[in-house]
Amino acid sequence: MVSFKDISIKWKFLSISLLGIILITVLSAVQHIKDIRDETVQAVEDKSKAVVLVAESTRDMMSKKLAMGVFRGYEELSGEDLLEAVPIVTAMNVAAQKAEEAGYVFRVPKFQPRNPQNTPDSLEAIVLKEMMQGRITEKTVQDEDNIHYFRAITLTQDCLYCHGDPKGSPDPLGGTKEGWKAGEVHGAFHIISSLEGSKAAIARARSSIILTSGLVLLLISGALLYVVQTITNPLQKGVQLSQKIASGDLTASIDIDQKDEVGHLAMALNNMAANLRKAFGEVAGNSASLDEASTALGTLSGQLTSRATDMNDRANTLANAAEEMSANMSSVSSTAEQSTANVNTVATAA
Repeated sequence: MVSFKDISIKWKFLSISLLGIILITVLSAVQHIKDIRDETVQAVEDKSKAVVLVAESTRDMMSKKLAMGVFRGYEELSGEDLLEAVPIVTAMNVAAQKAEEAGYVFRVPKFQPRNPQNTPDSLEAIVLKEMMQGRITEKTVQDEDNIHYFRAITLTQDCLYCHGDPKGSPDPLGGTKEGWKAGEVHGAFHIISSLEGSKAAIARARSSIILTSGLVLLLISGALLYVVQTITNPLQKGVQLSQKIASGDLTASIDIDQKDEVGHLAMALNNMAANLRKAFGEVAGNSASLDEASTALGTLSGQLTSRATDMNDRANTLANAAEEMSANMSSVSSTAEQSTANVNTVATAA
């Protein structure tokens, strides 16, 4: 199994760099999509709040006009006219009229509703209980497909005309008064906004991010590959030069036109090869001179040997001559002695 340290520098650099870029890209894309989702949710929530604010403003305006006597009092109205004069009913109608056009669903859930359509579902019941307990006045809930915005409806003095005291007595609209008090919460505005458009926007953003990230990653990969090659290719040439020098080829060099650190390394290797060539050239020259001197010394040694042999021969000849001379001298001496003896004999005889 090949370990990471055995992989070439090019692939190490590329793998680590690309992994880092991909990780940063993915994290940035995830964060960007999250920001888009959060902004979309915030925009939907702001729109829901705006719808409720319009409804509440309409309610307040109707209450003021009733107090100012712009409209006839509840005592002078009955039936449908009385219902249309109730501020909260007008506010509900205003909010509901533009619901479909603006892309939301408007509901007014409450407990003990006179209109069965306002019966709260499970989610609305939970939120209503929290509001009635005074925990919250508004709440946003997001599920997979929708954003639910709730805003508590606080009873005003106008509401007590149909919902106040005496409890159990008939109200002007034919219902039964609940005995509620001003300031209590018994219902809420509920704006339901679909996330279908937001999901489509997020999907488009995701596709755009993926495409853009892919192109950027491709460009960066090409740039990284070019940078890596400007580093690894000269290194490979340097390795080849070192191998040639190790095998005895001192004529090789690196042809690189770079002024960076890699170029400086290549120049240093070329200088090293040139210095080695010069040093080995000097060694070769000195070796030739040494060979010539050795040859001359050998010749001189032969001459000396020949002369020594000649001198040895002459010495032997001289020794032989000396021996012969010594023999002659001995013979002469013997003859002289004999002559002396003869003279002595003659002398004696004489």
